[in-house]
Amino acid sequence: MAETRPGSKKRRHEVTPAAGATPPSAVASPPADASHQAQDSALVWVPAVAVLLGAGVWLLVRAHGYTAWTDDDAFISFRYARNLATGNGLVYNVGERVEGYTNFLWTVLLASLRHLDTDLPRVASWLGRAFALATPALLFLGTTRLGVLQAPASLPVSARWFLAALAPLLLCLSEPWAAWAVGGLENVFSAFLVTAAYLSYLWVLEEQTVQAAMSATGSDASASAPAPTAAWPRGTLLHLCALSLALAVLNHPSNLLFAMPIAVDALLRSGGRQERRALLPPLLLFLALVGTWVLWRWVYYGDWLPNTFHAKVGFTRFVLARGLRFLLLALKALPVAAAAVAVLALLLARARRPLHPAWLFVAAVLLHALYVLAVGGEEFPALRMFVVELPLLVLVLQLLANRLCSFLAGRPAALQGVVVVLVVAVLTGAHAAFLHASPRVRVLDQPVRQYRTALSRAAAERLRALLPAETLFAHSGAGLLAYYTNFRWIDTLGLTDRTIARRKLDSMGKGAAGHEKGDGAYVWSRQPDYVMFPGYPISDAKPSTRGDLELFAIPEFRSTYRSVRLLFEFQGPHDDVPRQHYLFLWERLPSKPQP
Repeated sequence: MAETRPGSKKRRHEVTPAAGATPPSAVASPPADASHQAQDSALVWVPAVAVLLGAGVWLLVRAHGYTAWTDDDAFISFRYARNLATGNGLVYNVGERVEGYTNFLWTVLLASLRHLDTDLPRVASWLGRAFALATPALLFLGTTRLGVLQAPASLPVSARWFLAALAPLLLCLSEPWAAWAVGGLENVFSAFLVTAAYLSYLWVLEEQTVQAAMSATGSDASASAPAPTAAWPRGTLLHLCALSLALAVLNHPSNLLFAMPIAVDALLRSGGRQERRALLPPLLLFLALVGTWVLWRWVYYGDWLPNTFHAKVGFTRFVLARGLRFLLLALKALPVAAAAVAVLALLLARARRPLHPAWLFVAAVLLHALYVLAVGGEEFPALRMFVVELPLLVLVLQLLANRLCSFLAGRPAALQGVVVVLVVAVLTGAHAAFLHASPRVRVLDQPVRQYRTALSRAAAERLRALLPAETLFAHSGAGLLAYYTNFRWIDTLGLTDRTIARRKLDSMGKGAAGHEKGDGAYVWSRQPDYVMFPGYPISDAKPSTRGDLELFAIPEFRSTYRSVRLLFEFQGPHDDVPRQHYLFLWERLPSKPQP
C-alpha cells in the first residue's frame, strides 16, 4: 500500500516489520485513503513553511528584545576565552589555574572566533541566534523524514506538512528559547547538539527497522521494500550520534545525562555479537573525546570536577527542598509539555513496548528532572536549566499530536485539515502562553527596560578609567565588571576561586543556588585594593552576602579600609539626559610606615 511522506514525492510500499522490530511511528497509522495517494502537489508544503518562516522571524524579533540583557555569568566565559585567545591560557586571572566555567567547548569556540570580532558578547549573541534557528530546522527535518515523528499517513498531504511543523513552531515561540539565544551562555548550542544526537539515533533505529523488514520478506522482495530514509549508512549515523553527544558533554558536563538513554537503548537492542561489535567504534569515539578532555582538565587544573561544582553543589536536605521548589516553578511554566510527557509514558506503558523510541524522550526528561532536584535548581532567569531539553519536550508534544490526529482516519479531508490546524494552534498557544507568563521569564523585564548590561558596562569603564590596571578587586559578581575592567579579581562567591568554592557549609541549600559560599577571613588575608558589596543597581555601602558580612565584621576592616563613592553617568536609549549613579567601594588605606 503506498505511503506518501511530507517532503518526498517518492512512493514507498509498506512492509510488515520483522518480529521484535520497532515500527517507525508511535502509533500505527491507518491505511492511507485512495484520495491521499494522488501525486503530491508542488505547493502543499507552502502553508507549513510559511508558518515556520514567520515563527523564525518572530524568534529573532523576541531575541532582539532581550539584547539589552546578557547574563552576568556569561562574561566569566568571555574572560576565559579572551585570555586563551591572547595567549594567557584558559584562565580567569593570569597565572591562576582555576576552572571557573562549565562550558569548555563554548568558551574555546568563542576564543577561536575572537579574531573575527574582539567584542565577544556580540560574537556569542550572533552564535546563539544561529543555533536558535538551526535547532528548529533540525526538528522539521526529523518530523518530515523520520517515521516515528511523522504525521499519520491517513491525513491529507498538506495537513501532514502542517502537523509536521508543530515541534519547530513550539520551539520558536518558547520565550526562554528567545531569551537564551542572546543570553551569552552555551544552552542553545547544547540543545542543538543534543537534538542532533537524538535525531541521528532515531535515524539509526529507522534503518534497523527497514533492514529487519527486508530480511523478513526475503531478499527477493528487496526491490519492493522501502529504501532507507537516511542518506548515510548506519555506522556513519552512529558515529554522528556519538560525536554530537561527546561535543554536548564538552559543552556542559551535565549533558552526559542525555547520553544515558541512548546508550541503554542501544545496549538493549544489540542482541547479537555482531550488533554489539558495531557499537564499539562510536563508543570509542565518545570515550576518546570525553576522556581526553577530562584528562586534560585534571592535568591543567588539578581537579576532576569544575570549580563551579564545588561552589554550587551540596547534597543536603535543604538542597533537595530547593530543587523541589524549582521543579514546581518549572512545572507551572511548562504544564502542557509536562502533561504530554506523563500521557506519553502512560500510553507506552499500556502498549507494553519497552523499546519504543519515544521512551528515549521520556527517560531523558525524567533524568534531567532528577538532576535538577539533586543540584537544587538554579537562580538563572528564564528557566535556563530546561533550555537544553526544550527540543525534546516539543518532540513529545509532536508525538501526542500525531496520535490525536490519527483518529481522523476516514473523515472528510476538509475536516481533517481543520482539526490539524486547531490542534497545532491550541498546543502552540497554550505552551507559549504559560512560558511567557512565567515569573522566571518575566524577571528579565526590569533588566531589559533598564538596559542593565549597558549600565554595568558604563560602571566598569568608569572603574577602569579611575583605578590602576594592577588593582586587586574583590566583588561577588565575577562577570561583566571583571571582564571590562580586566582587574585581578577575587570572586567572593567562589565561582572562580578555589579556596572559597571548597568551603564546607552544613546549611548548604538554605540560600540562593550559587550564592551561598563565602569566606570573609580568606578575602581579608588577600588584602584586596578595593572591595565592593553588591546592591541596586550595582553596589551598596553595606554587605549582604555571607562572605561580605564576615569580612565587614572583622574588627580591623574599618580601620584598614575607607568608604568611597564614585560617580558615573549612563544615558539609556530612552533617557533625555544622562542619569547619575554611584558606585560604593571600600578602598584599602596606604600602609603606615614602620617606625
